[in-house]
Amino acid sequence: MRFHFDHVVIAVDDLEQAINDYRDLGFSVYYGGRHASNTTENALVVFEDGSYLELLAPTGDEPADVDAVDFWQLVHTGEGLAGYALISLDIEEDIAGIRERKGRIDDPQIGKRITTDGEEIQWKTATVKGTLAPFLIEDVTPRLLRVPMEPERVDHRNGVLGISQITVIIEDLHLGIVRYKALTGVTPQVDHDSAYFLMGTQMLKIIVAQDRVMEEYLTNYGDVPYTITLRAGRGGNEGLLPLAQAHGARIMLSR
Repeated sequence: MRFHFDHVVIAVDDLEQAINDYRDLGFSVYYGGRHASNTTENALVVFEDGSYLELLAPTGDEPADVDAVDFWQLVHTGEGLAGYALISLDIEEDIAGIRERKGRIDDPQIGKRITTDGEEIQWKTATVKGTLAPFLIEDVTPRLLRVPMEPERVDHRNGVLGISQITVIIEDLHLGIVRYKALTGVTPQVDHDSAYFLMGTQMLKIIVAQDRVMEEYLTNYGDVPYTITLRAGRGGNEGLLPLAQAHGARIMLSR
């Protein structure tokens, strides 16, 4: 497959509190660093399959590098799921492919973050036009600097092994299929009110709003994921995590 999930962004107000809460939920969490813009910082929950959750918080500081990509727009609306990234091995080629399929996507920008060891890591991102999610990401520095995979970091008490599904609410199924097919290059499996884009062992699901809660979510958050499903290993936990403890993110654990 050309794409798979790189990570999901979860906006939080207080990073230290979020780290403690996610540890209490059975995740191994470690501090990532501060972005070059100086307005956000993060902590990571890395999984065995290489995907991860990014807990993203505002620092409260003014921008320090006006040329750096600023992720503040992902956190200023409050806590909860704020976006997701698809990993790219050649972002320029992938952008060209999306545009050939009549998709609309921005040119790539350089992102930077300083690790706790003082090392600068870099990547490229490109965002689908008119939306906060999804965006493509390609590493400039080695990916293991951005996403360390030491055994102690990918081993979680709750048994989670990776991201298996992201569900996005849409207003019109036909238009949604056209848009996400242009993005992913995948022909979906279609149900009467939803479509499934298979990307290897992962799935991107789009679904028409079913009730007032989903309609309000679509109105307020647009393309931001409604639910993410994490794959738990044998003996791992199952079910929806408490919303308050997950800082507003609808996270489902499933075997």
